[in-house]
Amino acid sequence: MNYTEDSGQVMNQEGASFKKQTKDIEQVKEEEEQFKVSPLFDYQMSSSTITASEPGCNGKIKTLVPSGKRLVPPAGLNAIYSLQFYNEHEVTNTSPTTSTSPWLVGAGKSGLIAVWDCNNSSRTTQEEEDKISYVEPVMSWKGHGGRWIADARFLPPPDSSNINVPSRLLTAGNDGSVCHWDLSTASLTTGAPRLLHQTNKSLHASGIFSMDVKAQQEDCLIVTGSKDKSIAVSKMSRLADNDGALWRSQFHTSKVASVSFSSSTINPLIASASDDGLVGIHDMRIIGSDSNSTVACLEDSHVRPHSAVWKPLSDSIFLTAGLDDVIKLWDLRNFREPVVSFHGHVPASGKLKRIHRPTFFNAGSDSFILSGGENSHAISMFQVDEETNDTSVHGEANDTSACLRSVFSRGKLPDGSGDVGSMAVHSNQVAVTVEGGEVIVLTPQS
Repeated sequence: MNYTEDSGQVMNQEGASFKKQTKDIEQVKEEEEQFKVSPLFDYQMSSSTITASEPGCNGKIKTLVPSGKRLVPPAGLNAIYSLQFYNEHEVTNTSPTTSTSPWLVGAGKSGLIAVWDCNNSSRTTQEEEDKISYVEPVMSWKGHGGRWIADARFLPPPDSSNINVPSRLLTAGNDGSVCHWDLSTASLTTGAPRLLHQTNKSLHASGIFSMDVKAQQEDCLIVTGSKDKSIAVSKMSRLADNDGALWRSQFHTSKVASVSFSSSTINPLIASASDDGLVGIHDMRIIGSDSNSTVACLEDSHVRPHSAVWKPLSDSIFLTAGLDDVIKLWDLRNFREPVVSFHGHVPASGKLKRIHRPTFFNAGSDSFILSGGENSHAISMFQVDEETNDTSVHGEANDTSACLRSVFSRGKLPDGSGDVGSMAVHSNQVAVTVEGGEVIVLTPQS
């Protein structure tokens, strides 16, 4: 058969028709995807919270020790960059109690996500318990394209019928998107939860490196820091519309490595840290062209600062860290010098390459800052007391040499664990990732 212009048109029409039919079939398949009740909700009857006893005989903590079994990651998740306990009181803005959380989410390399039930061992017989030395994820799935997920955050439940089990999750990754997951359902074919929404490039033009979430009465605020050098604040109610950011700042001139909300639920401040050497404190009420300014700024406080974290229940105290050997505690009410500087978590001098994000940890009457350290193979504890917090208020923080503190104690890790990676805290629990992506849960010991 000879090829003619007419036959070519017919072939093009047939080809277009075939493509349309294929697209329609794919859409039907997508619409027909079947979901079941999530394993998280299958376990809910035996996953009630456990009341935690006060650590030690007199409540004075000396160190952290491993408690329970190791949590193992799914295949491919051999580096976890984000770790968080589910805290039903935090996400619902209710008064905290001394209860431990059974649920933990980890996300990181290859765009993978895993959710563990730390109380998994409570559903086995003693004989089975003795044979098991680890806990596998209840759910795991690939959530993002790109090389990694930067952060994963549990969200408040859609209603108050069941707050003991996490039902919503936000993740942000190197593909530049934020994903909203329904953890109450799981695909029959892949086991992944239902993806409710995924943002497009209207939020960020490049990968997201940090995310924080602030639960409010009727909505949730989401702040993200990106490789596109911007900070963006959006709301859960706007994610589905993909209508971009509610507030945006171009203050930084390099990758934004850390963003976090202060404790206020009405007008929280935002702390940011960037590779440009700056740490900024931002107020979302400053809009328009002035949004690139800050209410406070730290210059050259660290080598490539990567962490700016608010003290829980505070709108003035926060810590900072970078690729150097010092962690600094600051008070906005007296910003001339850090309240106190901590050192000793990094054993060797020289150029550092790995990010170790410090975090605050309260247990009993004691308050600490916890941090890993490159080549330290331990979790370092620095004590923070009320006297430290009051120092800057009275203007006595000018002599920095008198405000340098060394390590209070070091948490014990099993041999061969390597360095501590990501950390999460809740009540008297501390979860840390170690080499290979495994997670170890520690508790205080007097």
